[in-house]
Amino acid sequence: MTMTFAHPQQYLAWRRRLAACCALCLLALLAGSGCQTHPQVVGKIKLEMMQGRLANPEQLSSALNSSNDQLLLYLERGRLRQINDDLDGSMADYLAAMSFFDQEDAKARYTATGAGSQVMATMVNDRTLPYSGRSFERIMLLQQQALNVLAMGDYEGLGVMVNNLAYQIGQAEKRYQEELEAVEKQRQDGHEKAYSAVDSMPAFQNQMAAMNRDAAKVRNSFQNAYVYYFSGMYYESRQDWSNAYLAYKTALRLQPTCRTFQDDVRRLARRMQREEELKEFGLEPAAAPPVTPAPGAGVVVFFYEQDYVDEKQSFQLAVPIPTHAGVTLVNITFPYYPEVTNRLVPLAIQSRRGQELAVTELACDLQRLAVKDLSEQMPGIITRMVIRATLKAVAGHEMQRQMGLAAGLAATLAMALLEQPDLRSWLLLPRYAQVARLELPAGEHELALVPRSALNMQQSISVPVSAGKTTVVHIVGVPGRMISRVTPLP
Repeated sequence: MTMTFAHPQQYLAWRRRLAACCALCLLALLAGSGCQTHPQVVGKIKLEMMQGRLANPEQLSSALNSSNDQLLLYLERGRLRQINDDLDGSMADYLAAMSFFDQEDAKARYTATGAGSQVMATMVNDRTLPYSGRSFERIMLLQQQALNVLAMGDYEGLGVMVNNLAYQIGQAEKRYQEELEAVEKQRQDGHEKAYSAVDSMPAFQNQMAAMNRDAAKVRNSFQNAYVYYFSGMYYESRQDWSNAYLAYKTALRLQPTCRTFQDDVRRLARRMQREEELKEFGLEPAAAPPVTPAPGAGVVVFFYEQDYVDEKQSFQLAVPIPTHAGVTLVNITFPYYPEVTNRLVPLAIQSRRGQELAVTELACDLQRLAVKDLSEQMPGIITRMVIRATLKAVAGHEMQRQMGLAAGLAATLAMALLEQPDLRSWLLLPRYAQVARLELPAGEHELALVPRSALNMQQSISVPVSAGKTTVVHIVGVPGRMISRVTPLP
């Protein structure tokens, strides 16, 4: 492309505007570098809790004050208030986050806003879009709000939340299929070379190898066995045996080694006289526990959330980009997750005399869901970044040709600084979701919650048990803090 000007004054004015634009971009970047980032503020919050202090949720507002980060503010602040045992504040933030998701759904259905935003992201970068959350985060938002509603004793509202969870899981699967179709369309539109150019590079493959291995261990990013088990527990407490059995079976398919899931599937299969279905899971009907609690006994179900998910990282890669002046190496920065490390700490449930009654088991590793989600997004992310890099490389060469080497290099530097990967995610989300189930005689029980590798964090709780009824214990354990809420179901 060749730019022509009728008068020298037009050329000079164009150069001044272009220089001013580059300068403003650089100034904006320099000004923003002095502010605390979202990960920095969350890191400070984690440190305060590790030191035994209550972290002020309002400090999140300083790092998440952009309208593009409104959802993240609701999610992070809602979770922190939940950890701080501020149920009212947590419910208000989670409700705002749920409303945000609903508004985004309406935009996607009835307006072109979503499509326009995606075009903007292709031309500028993904970070310019409002954070719209990922399906696994949305499902956990509803799960956390359901636990809040339960703790408030709103049993009717709990039923609404459980039904909403089932609906949103179905919607998440639909969105997943739509994203796959969108990536396939990009490839058919001639962008497959952009993706393949990066995906086939040995340096890229080496960097992504650990993430791809971790992603392969998860079926998809939106199905969460912890959520299914919670729903099954609720349905069973309502004597809705069919839906409880379906939920327990789905949880077991997702986490086949969990003995709690195995026992509940066996128990419901026996109740519904469908023991032949146990062959799917390699379970023996003879080992099934009693269908109902022993006479005069009740059930206590523990939902334990441990630690935090990790934040995304980034790495830079020199990618060959063709321009009219030849092939140019352009540095592109990609998001990724480092290799997942095991930090699982089971929780022992002990009697007042120190007898171990149960130990929590892994229901869901949310870090693996996050890794799977990013892995599913990578074809689209790579394609958009390579398209932008190509456009900017061509623009840089044109500017250099029109205005000289210094102007071209300055413009290229400004555009490179503006091109940052989107590393946003819900950082206070729990890393591990664990469960346990036990039967106890009716009455008030003093129990001890003892993390296996942090004995100094143990906590004593009083648990009321009613014959034939279920009591739910929700526990959050993060470094330096443990909270628990005990709620009997009617």
